[in-house]
Amino acid sequence: VLALVDALFIAFVCIQGAYLFGGRDTLERTGMTFADYARRGFFELVTVACLALAFLWALALVARRERPWQLRVFNGLCAAMVILVLGMLASAALRMWLYEQAYGFTLLRLLTHSFMAWLAVVLLLFLASLLLARPRLFSLGAPASALVYLLALNLLNPDALIVRENIARYQATGKLDAPY
Repeated sequence: VLALVDALFIAFVCIQGAYLFGGRDTLERTGMTFADYARRGFFELVTVACLALAFLWALALVARRERPWQLRVFNGLCAAMVILVLGMLASAALRMWLYEQAYGFTLLRLLTHSFMAWLAVVLLLFLASLLLARPRLFSLGAPASALVYLLALNLLNPDALIVRENIARYQATGKLDAPY
């Protein structure tokens, strides 16, 4: 089952590669707005990332890996899926970056970017716990990383960062998304 889902993800990334990482060219060809491109990328790809993580976690709980070759195959297939999902998250981050370049920063845009980074950390924690055969690394690391993420957001002072970035953008380009 895992190999089939990996094959599906590989096919998706190969077929949609230009769309996933097309950037401004994709916007010009499709006529999409920055907002549409970013939102579709974020919601679709983050949903896939969350479902994939749940799928991998469930398989890790029930899959038989009694023989060394079974363990190697399972871990390799899990690693492939995590890498593919990280690629999809990178695509969603690129879309948000293009959106921010066009309109500047807002709290929602900053939280979106930071959430994707945290989700990537959780995926890597899962993979590390699987490869090291230490399930507690994931079960304790995921909630701990969520606390660190929230603490970092508080220490970062998102509003001040947004103001600094938007003022710098305005000084450089003369553009300001005043309604936001």
